[in-house]
Amino acid sequence: MLIVECQDYFKKVEEEVHATRDSELITAFNNAMVHCHLFGCDWEEPFRAVVELHNDFAPWSFFFVEWLVCKPEYKPSDEEVRNGKCKEFFDKWYVRYMHGGLIYQGPKCPADGSFPSLTVSLDPTRIGWFMHT
Repeated sequence: MLIVECQDYFKKVEEEVHATRDSELITAFNNAMVHCHLFGCDWEEPFRAVVELHNDFAPWSFFFVEWLVCKPEYKPSDEEVRNGKCKEFFDKWYVRYMHGGLIYQGPKCPADGSFPSLTVSLDPTRIGWFMHT
């Protein structure tokens, strides 16, 4: 399940990607969002994982947090909720599992460690969005 916490930023990126009229880039963006939506889920338990998407400082990039559902009897302490270890979605408690970046690499944003993305890739010639944890 994907929850976009940065609606304005997401729409801006989506519009800019579509404005390029580059079908490979549009497909890469759509595939990245589908991957985030399905990340950690299965058919028997579709809400086993929730991925929150937030805006990132790098162009067309996002910060993500993946949450895994807790057992129904689990009740987090106030401190776990306060420090961001646990969060409630859909009347169930989830625990923070991992976080990272869904980083865009391509023209004007190379994956060579330089600004603005400050990231590297094993294949810097590829264009699209890639998960970095």
